Order: sequence, then structure tokens, then C-alpha cells
Amino acid sequence: MCREECENRLNNPLVMIKSYPHGIALHLDADAPFTDILEELEEKLKDASGFFQGARLALSIEDRRVTPQEERQLIQALALHGGPAIVCVVERNGRGDEFYVRALQKAEPRAAEEPYLIHRGSLTDGEVLENNKKTILVIGDVGEDCRVISARNIIVLGGLYGEAYAGTDTNENHYVAALIMETEQITIAGCKSERTEGQKGKWFSRPKKQPQIAVVKNHEVVRELLTKELLNDSGLELF
Repeated sequence: MCREECENRLNNPLVMIKSYPHGIALHLDADAPFTDILEELEEKLKDASGFFQGARLALSIEDRRVTPQEERQLIQALALHGGPAIVCVVERNGRGDEFYVRALQKAEPRAAEEPYLIHRGSLTDGEVLENNKKTILVIGDVGEDCRVISARNIIVLGGLYGEAYAGTDTNENHYVAALIMETEQITIAGCKSERTEGQKGKWFSRPKKQPQIAVVKNHEVVRELLTKELLNDSGLELF
């Protein structure tokens, strides 16, 4: 990025984040390319890492109309970069925090029915985390001797070193995603991830600490780098 563009962004930011006790407002530039907006949001979230940790907030997107897909990408960026847990997305028609409070009061009963089981903290010492109804979200690492079993999907916001069993409802459309995926033991809907000695070098030649996703293709589990392009092209929804 050239110096002139950097100075322009400092003076005219594409994204402004305004936080309230019960909500967060994203003020987005109305004309800039959405990819530039998403990039700037991710940079700002990195700088504010931990600020929203554990918060459950309502979200309003202001000054720009976004598509449902763009809205999902904004929420995914918030989740992947340590932002708040978004309970609902609303159109704010007032000032201050009261509007967010009312929105949360209406949304929380529905949020309790969302198909997610959130485990905060790492799994260690042979722990097993299992749920036969919900997608499991682990905020932490899954140790080598640990196991996660979900009827639906598994998302690890940390390192997946242990075993993962997703899609125990036999649906091959489920997936396993992790910020760091260094396990050989992934099973989705009965399809196993297997590495031969010839494959092993190829798998471990990939740069470490890159998010990956495991999905079923032709009844086999394959792993791919989890990129914005992949999410856009595949239509996968992490949240």
C-alpha cells in the first residue's frame, strides 16, 4: 500500500467501529469495494484483539447496504479475529444503547436454540467433548490425546491436534475447520482422513498456522486452506 493511500485511509477510514455496552455498530464506507472494507475491518480487529472477548452483542451495519453473504463475511471476521459473539443483526433506528438492549432481549430466547455448543478453553488430558445435536465450537486447542465428536460440524479457534468426528448424523455436507490443523484423525459422516507415507511429506510441507477446513468430496475427506475465496465460492457458512 502506497504512502498516499495509507494517509488517505487514516483520514478517511473505510470502517469505523463504535461499541456500546450491549451492541456494536459498524459504519462502512458506502462506495468502497467490499474486499477493501473487509480487509480494513480485519486489521482493526487484530489491533483490538481481546477487547470484545466473551461479549455477546447485537450488531448494526450502518451507512451502507450489504448483501446477506457480505453480512456473513463481516460476522465471520468478527468471530475469527477475537471479536464479540453476535447474537443478532439489527437495523438501528435510535441512538444510544437502549435499542441494542431491546434487540438482545428479543433475540436471546432464539439464540439459546441455535445449533452451537461453545466450549471456552483447551481440551487436555484425554478429555472428550461430544454433542449429538449441535455444531461444536472450541475456543482453544484440542490436545493430541483428546477427542471432539459432533453430529454436525466442528470449529476449532485454535489448534486441532487430537481426533475429530463430525457428521455423526451421516450427513456428508458437514465439515471440520481449525486455525491450525495438525491431526491425522478426522472422520466426517464415516469417511476417514488417511495419510499414506507418500502423502505425509506433502501435507506437512504446508506453512503452519494457516486455517484449514476438512470436507467430504467423492466420499473422501480432503483438507483445504480456509480462505475468503474458498468460503465465497463454496457457499460454506461457518456461523
